[in-house]
Amino acid sequence: MPKRNGLPDPAGFLPGPAVPTRPRTLPDTATVAAYAGDLAAPLARIDDAIAAADAAVADLEAARPGGRRYTDDLAADVADRVADRTPKAVRLDKLLDGDRRRWVAATIACQAAAEITRTAAAKLDRPAIATAVRKVVDKAAAEWANAATAGWFGRADKLAAWEHRRDGEDALGTYWAALAVWSWATGTGGRAPEATRPVRVPDVDGLPPGPSARGTWLALELALEPDSVWLHLPTGVVWPDGAEATVLKALPDSGRQFADLANHGAHPVALDTGTGSR
Repeated sequence: MPKRNGLPDPAGFLPGPAVPTRPRTLPDTATVAAYAGDLAAPLARIDDAIAAADAAVADLEAARPGGRRYTDDLAADVADRVADRTPKAVRLDKLLDGDRRRWVAATIACQAAAEITRTAAAKLDRPAIATAVRKVVDKAAAEWANAATAGWFGRADKLAAWEHRRDGEDALGTYWAALAVWSWATGTGGRAPEATRPVRVPDVDGLPPGPSARGTWLALELALEPDSVWLHLPTGVVWPDGAEATVLKALPDSGRQFADLANHGAHPVALDTGTGSR
């Protein structure tokens, strides 16, 4: 099978081992370590084992025909011959003498990485990770909501409002990263990948829960970016006082006549698309 360098195993050489892949179901090690500390140790062991296997296979392939070390040593040996130099040892001969040793090292590293991945994954304490990460999720959601409130009520000072929004964006990033780990640890599925989610402008589903916090955050976005255009009027949100005119301005002309901000939470609003449906 093709290897790292894109070439098949050369004739006369033992087939190179394949580096085991990290299971896609496992969360990012750095993220878990940031939120759950030493509970990420099994993930770190998996990463180290796979990295060691990858390095061993890279060393093996580099010294075989088509590899970097093989190509460099061959070129040097050819240059010696062309220049009528007589080296004490032929580089390529010495390089190939070590192939079996490198093959053994790579094979052991790859099989060990596969076994370490299996056993270390089983040692992950998901309930403890979920407990630790849930605190991060809740804290980030609260920080996001506080940033939205501070930004909205301080929107007269644009610079300060933008600072609050940036703080909110940082909290959102932490929220979703931590929530993804929590969803894995609890087996609840989590948020659908962005590529598979329908396009929504604004994307209310991309915000933590809380009707008031969501409404305040969206209103703050419009206050800071008044030329924004929404494709629909969000439902399930509560707008802060003074947001009505800002929200209506963001709706296309075809949708403003249907906007009922007082009842939007109970009565979803659809834009008139020309089909006559609401």
